[in-house]
Amino acid sequence: MIKPIADCPECLGQGYIQGSPGYKKCVCVYKQEAIEYLTPLYNVPGQIPKGFDVAGFARNLVFEAVVPERFRSFVKSFLLSSAMKYQHQTLKALDIIQAYVKPWSKLEAHPFSKLYDLDFLIINLELDPHNNFYGETMQSLIETRIQNKNFTWINSRYAIASDTFKKAYQTEFSYFLSKPPFLTAVVRKMV
Repeated sequence: MIKPIADCPECLGQGYIQGSPGYKKCVCVYKQEAIEYLTPLYNVPGQIPKGFDVAGFARNLVFEAVVPERFRSFVKSFLLSSAMKYQHQTLKALDIIQAYVKPWSKLEAHPFSKLYDLDFLIINLELDPHNNFYGETMQSLIETRIQNKNFTWINSRYAIASDTFKKAYQTEFSYFLSKPPFLTAVVRKMV
């Protein structure tokens, strides 16, 4: 059970505040729920840095050679600081391929099409098994997401211009990630 923060100035540790109409959950309870929700996926120690500004990160980003724990901490801070207002999903390249080839009923949307409309898609590229279709499939997905004005973050343990990245995800995909309309910023070697 989620407990309110004892010294919360809004609810004074009660968990609810007077709203219109009646009572509503305090922000401190929502934050505790968000932390509990995020902990299994982004289970890293650390608090949100003071003054963490989410506005600067609402765009397409490439994270190169970032320590995995630092990246997960960054994502957790971003999602908590934005009060979980964004729909998001974190996937590996293999997950994207599996969604693309998954059979579906004509009565429902294809699982891959759901990825077009997420506010944030976080693609974690770490040692995926070899597949010649990663780059082409991810590029097609990201191009549609750009048209829909949705953001994609790419996290790679390698620089996107490196031979290792190009071998795993194709040269064309590396080039696509390194220029507009995709690229708006690169975060390197976050410590």
